[in-house]
Order: sequence, then C-alpha cells, then structure tokens
Amino acid sequence: MLGPPPDAWERALLQEENIVRIIPAFLLLAIGLVLACSTGPREREELKKVGEDLTKQPEFQSPPTTNKPRKHLIVQFNEGWVHPSVARLLPGGNLAWVNLADNLVAAVVFPKSIKESFTCTELRPLFFEVSAGYQSIQVTGEEGENVTLPCPLKPGSYDYQIYLSDEAGSDRYSAIDNPTVTLPAKIVVE
Repeated sequence: MLGPPPDAWERALLQEENIVRIIPAFLLLAIGLVLACSTGPREREELKKVGEDLTKQPEFQSPPTTNKPRKHLIVQFNEGWVHPSVARLLPGGNLAWVNLADNLVAAVVFPKSIKESFTCTELRPLFFEVSAGYQSIQVTGEEGENVTLPCPLKPGSYDYQIYLSDEAGSDRYSAIDNPTVTLPAKIVVE
C-alpha cells in the first residue's frame, strides 16, 4: 500500500481545515492587539492630562497672548474665547475681528471714552453709538465676514468687549442690548 493509512489522511485534512479556520481568527486577534496597543502609556497619560485640564479651566477663558506688536492683526473669537485676548498693534496699525461662533451674531463694543483715541473723527459705517459706548456692525459667522477698526488708534491701552447674541437684529446696524455672552479683551497700541 502506498502512502499513509486512510485515518492519517483524514487527520491531515482535519488539521489543514483547522489551520484555515485559525488563520482568520489569528489575524483578527493580531489587528485588535495592534489597535489596542497603538495608544501607548505616554499617549494615554497625555489624554488623561488633557481631560483633567479641561475640567479645571474656568468657563470663557481666553488663551494667553504671546503675540508681538504688529502693523495689522486679526482677532478670532467664538462663544468661549478671544485670541489673542490682548491685541498688540504698532502705531498706525489696524485690527480685524472674525466671528467663529456657531449661530451667534457678534459685535465689538468700546466704552464711550474711546472716541477721542481714534485718529479719525467719523466711526461710521463700521461703528455707531449705543448706550454702552460704540458698537460695531453685527458680525455673523459667515465665511469671510469681519469687522475692522474704522481707523488706527492712538498709542495706549484700550479695554473692549465682544457681545455675542443668538438674536440677530433687523439689520447689521441693530444694537445688541442683551448679549448672551460677553467676552472681555484689550488692544495695546505701542
């Protein structure tokens, strides 16, 4: 008789079938292990710290400013932060604000005392007088929409606020009297 006995053939076939069944299971196990191990201890520790930091931060905290004085600067904001919170400008510089808040209109509001600090006498059409001081036209979160200073400010430090509201006025010149969120910020002209 040539070859192994019939029961040896059957055992070999059964082993081959088992190997074919085991290979996909082994591959799935290997992929699972790779995915589970892709986040190492360092990454897990960093993610844990980020989670802890988020729970410790007070609501509406703007990131610290690291910007140097510039001729022109863009300030971005949403319902929780202003960046940079202190805008540093060189004399004669200008500033633009961009609203990144979802579904909220915004306006930049200066106190009445700012009027004498502008190098121009007319603040319209970008700013108009309201009870709180001088308010910018409303800025939505639409792409490309922003508001700028009407003209450069004289050297000095100027506090201002950004009002955000979920109620848009009838037009861009409507005052935001009852903001949903008020964010403090500052301009320093050096």
